[in-house]
This record gives sequence, structure tokens and C-alpha cells, in this order.
Amino acid sequence: MRYIVSIAAAFLVLIILEAMTGFGEWPRPWGPLSRGAVGGAVAIAVLIVWEQMSPRPDSLRDDERAALDAEDAAGAPDADTPDAEAAAGSEAGAGSQFEAPRDSEAADSSESHGPESHNTGSHDIDSLDDEGETR
Repeated sequence: MRYIVSIAAAFLVLIILEAMTGFGEWPRPWGPLSRGAVGGAVAIAVLIVWEQMSPRPDSLRDDERAALDAEDAAGAPDADTPDAEAAAGSEAGAGSQFEAPRDSEAADSSESHGPESHNTGSHDIDSLDDEGETR
């Protein structure tokens, strides 16, 4: 839809410019080149403004997409439904290896592993990919 609107806007601008000023009625090749340059610039400007006003989901960066997903999650179904409980359980399980140890676990881990230990479960940090899953 945005491409159709941008082409229509470029065409409309060219018609108005030609009617008011006679723009583009120069001899070849300057008339058609100037009309093409102005029409293309108008079409690209419309596309850029449209993208800034309402970006497509596939053009978002990862952090913007995560923020959008968080907003969608805020409007998720109630916790009473089984789907929401399953989703909450899977989210808690996915990040559990990166959670800070509780007070009793911290005391146990500091006694048994020493100060250079890290809370990464039984895996090295190098063996974890971006989502926290082991390779």
C-alpha cells in the first residue's frame, strides 16, 4: 500500500508542478530526466516519512522488536488460562540459569566453589548461545 501511495503522490506532485510552472517541458534529455528525478525524490520521501511514522515489524532492530513484544505481552491473556500459565512457566525456565542465587544458595556456592565461580549452571559461558541454550 505504501508503494502505491508514494507513486501516486509523486505523480500528483509532477502534475501540479507542470500545470503551475511548466516544469519538465525542456528538450530531451533534460525534461524527462528532471521529471524522473523529482518524481523519484518525492516517492522516496513519502516512503521514508511513512516508515518513520509506522515502521514495518520486519524492519525493526532486535531491541525495538523486544520492546514491541514486551508491550504485546503486557496485553496477554489472564493468568487463569492454561496457555498463560504454560507461557509463564516456560519463560521462568528459560532464564533460570542466569538468575542470581538466593541467600542460602549463595552461601553454599561461595563455600564450595571459591570466588572465581560463576552462576552459569553446569555449562561454560562459551558453550551458551544468545538465548541461553547450550550448544
